[in-house]
Amino acid sequence: IIDLTWTDIANDVTGYVVEYHNGDGNFATIEVLSANATSYSDAGLAASTTYHYRVKATNGFGDSGYSNEASATTDDLPPARAAPTSLTATLSAPTTIQLAWTDNANNETGYKVERHSGDGNFAVLETIAPNTTDYTDAGLSASTTYTYRVRAVNDAGDSDPSNEASATTDASNAADPTVNLALNQTVTVSSEDSPEEAGTFVNDGDLDSYWNSADVEELFPEWAKIDLGQVETLGRAIIRWKSKDYAEVYEFQVSNDESNWTTVYYGAKDDTGDDEFEFTQTAARYVRLYMTQARKGAYKIYEIEVYSGPEPLAKRPAISEENSAHSSQLTVDSFALLQNYPNPFNPSTKIPFALPEAKKVKITVFDVTGRKVATLVNRKFGPGVHEVEFAPQNLPSGAYFVRMRAGKFRQTRKMAYVR
Repeated sequence: IIDLTWTDIANDVTGYVVEYHNGDGNFATIEVLSANATSYSDAGLAASTTYHYRVKATNGFGDSGYSNEASATTDDLPPARAAPTSLTATLSAPTTIQLAWTDNANNETGYKVERHSGDGNFAVLETIAPNTTDYTDAGLSASTTYTYRVRAVNDAGDSDPSNEASATTDASNAADPTVNLALNQTVTVSSEDSPEEAGTFVNDGDLDSYWNSADVEELFPEWAKIDLGQVETLGRAIIRWKSKDYAEVYEFQVSNDESNWTTVYYGAKDDTGDDEFEFTQTAARYVRLYMTQARKGAYKIYEIEVYSGPEPLAKRPAISEENSAHSSQLTVDSFALLQNYPNPFNPSTKIPFALPEAKKVKITVFDVTGRKVATLVNRKFGPGVHEVEFAPQNLPSGAYFVRMRAGKFRQTRKMAYVR
């Protein structure tokens, strides 16, 4: 903080203008004070920096000349010397490790979480917010020992590391990406139209039965919540809608306490069919489909399926930049919307998709609010693997969702645009 004072010698002013610069010589206004002001405190400044100030009086007829200039230099910022202590690492799911530590610093701007998995060379996993005392590391390899340490950081440097803590993921890798973790687990829904279309049908594995919510004009929004029974590593979901009774806007959320929900996927829908989507792997016990805009008067869902991550690569058509030029000649045996590359991207990205037979394909892009921002293609393609390009124009940085529709096939993927 730098405190300024001056002598008020004017009797007809309406205020005082305080200006400053920090080395480039170009003064800028930082505050306009009331008449008769004789002091000002400038807070939140950078450490080890010299600031120059001047003041002028003003009224409805114009400004006075400037005062003399005055300068002051802020103190050096002390490094974040108080290292975290009592670091623990606990396996909270087959491939998820939960860290916790004691925050001893009072001047940190964040924490560096560092990790290694056997080679002894720590690497920064992530830098997280100040005052944080826990971290979840999900989507890890099976049968692997991971070792962690944490440092407090600020602009002046890092603290010493905390103690090291280790945990080993399960050998069985129970988070099999082909196993539906929601199947026959406890489900709770916001409403039911009748016992014959109850919420329990939404994860019973039977595509002949479905959950039918009450009319959304009576109860809005609507949701279905599933208790997975224990903390699981999650990374993919499928929503199997009944005909045209789908949500045009919805969120897929996760929680560990049923009170604090995190949205891992925003859905925007303008046609019938199933929605399959992937999201950054996370550890959670509860999942919730939270629907806020209905296509018709109610929501009808055959199944909500939840998986630990993407399908095994053996089940997916393969594509690479090297073969993409001849991709239409490749043989594939299933429909698929593949991940765009590069991702994140700027200024453009390529979106591959696979067709086992000739089909009309519609590929659209939505922002996180569900607003459609682009239709990339809407025509017939032959069998094989194809690509379309997305080059945003006048769109902000952030997450976008690309959706493919081909006959009854539907799939959505997330992209990150960085300007």
